[in-house]
Amino acid sequence: MLWYKNWRETMPMLVFLQIFFVQFLFPNTWKIFSPDYSPAIFAIFMLYGFMLLGGSGIRTRLGFSRMKSSSIQSTLYTLSLPVTRRRLLLVRSAIGFLEMVAISILLAGLVLWIIGPREALTVMAMGHTLLVVFAFGIGFYFFSTLLATFLHGAYFLLICHCLFCVFVVFSERLGWLSAYMGLRTVFRSVSATGSLPWLQMVTCVVLGGICLLASIKIVEAQEY
Repeated sequence: MLWYKNWRETMPMLVFLQIFFVQFLFPNTWKIFSPDYSPAIFAIFMLYGFMLLGGSGIRTRLGFSRMKSSSIQSTLYTLSLPVTRRRLLLVRSAIGFLEMVAISILLAGLVLWIIGPREALTVMAMGHTLLVVFAFGIGFYFFSTLLATFLHGAYFLLICHCLFCVFVVFSERLGWLSAYMGLRTVFRSVSATGSLPWLQMVTCVVLGGICLLASIKIVEAQEY
């Protein structure tokens, strides 16, 4: 039941992200952001999806229930289920993350099939990009999970969107941060050298783990 509920909750955002991502298979759309089909652009938009798909598993996101009163009733019903709040959060986190992993793999395959032969993209380069996306995605996804413990509805989506855009822009403009965590810089380096940025990947995984633990503590102590 929990898996079905969370799948229903994430389905509207999942459909939106699929439509949003598929448009980047067309050359004119992609070249708005980059003169070539750089895997860096693919990676940034995948991480954007990880950021938007997070949730606490307790407060129902918009789309599953549009009316505020219905959302409150759904939250109370969820809390009345014979499961712990920790399990509610972990199940919601697992299904959202797995959905984004599946979308990333599917879109990477489509990019290689449709765009790869024309732009000389290789399976190895896209595979390296996906590995880094998944590691970075853990950080972004569980940070959004942390935000979802005290933000919900349109506020959650707006704050996630703004924070992601600010990070992408300013991480490229600060000298020391650009070399370490600038998304374009990191992913272009992966494409050019074929080496994985292990330090950055481990950092994102650790930060994601910290955010997950903090989310569990907040959910268990929070009054609804």
